[in-house]
Amino acid sequence: MKPSRGRLSAFALQVFLLLAFLAPQHAISQTFRGSIAGTVLDPSGAAIPAAKVQAIDVATGAVHDTTSSGSGEFTFSDLPLGSYTVTSSATGFGTVKVDKVPVSAGVVYTLPVTMALAQTAGTVEVSAAGLSLDTTSTTQTTLLPSTTVQNTPMNGRDFTQLIAITPGFAGYSAGGFGSVNGTRANQVNWQIDGSDNNDLWHNIPAVNQGGVEGIAGVTLPLDSIEQFSQQTQSGPEAGRNPGGTVNVVTKSGTNAIHGSVYYYNRNEAL
Repeated sequence: MKPSRGRLSAFALQVFLLLAFLAPQHAISQTFRGSIAGTVLDPSGAAIPAAKVQAIDVATGAVHDTTSSGSGEFTFSDLPLGSYTVTSSATGFGTVKVDKVPVSAGVVYTLPVTMALAQTAGTVEVSAAGLSLDTTSTTQTTLLPSTTVQNTPMNGRDFTQLIAITPGFAGYSAGGFGSVNGTRANQVNWQIDGSDNNDLWHNIPAVNQGGVEGIAGVTLPLDSIEQFSQQTQSGPEAGRNPGGTVNVVTKSGTNAIHGSVYYYNRNEAL
């Protein structure tokens, strides 16, 4: 029995819609790391295609290179956290160097770059701190830097308690580690470096829970945390739970030799 032409047309339409859905889109998803995105423009506001854009991690010296598209857009995705220097160059235009571009967990930093016509050889240096505030992000992300993580007093130095100082926190309740925006406490999606950190039994943080059903407890030291990131409402990129998404990003190191020494004491005498 041969399929009818109408059935073939419907099947072809379904295949087309599937391919269109799977095709790459010009958008940036929230990640456990961070991203820098922007557009290279000339003084009149026209896009500069094929401009060379370079991002250098100040802490490690790692170099990331890309080229602007036909519409002048460029993207650096999944960058390690830290401060970056972004340099843009193109034929007929002066080089622009932007210092102190921050890359934070789950945040896309929008960097507008305007290049002037080349009059003399040289580089124009600006600081990202003097640029306008990024208003293109659609998610509300709270970032607690390493200094805040280390110095915030917490019972037992448990990083899960940091959720109490983020927006949307609605108190602790049974079965979870803090309610966000009115959802149940066990509906928060906990991640470490973008990896699943949810216990399959109780749907609470697997690390720092002290062991459940014979599973050994694991403690994550605060000294290893670079940032504590929380989105007040779970986005489609993370999925899984309808509540907020908490992601703990561990330190990646720098080229400088460094470390810390501390002593943690807990008893009734003190």
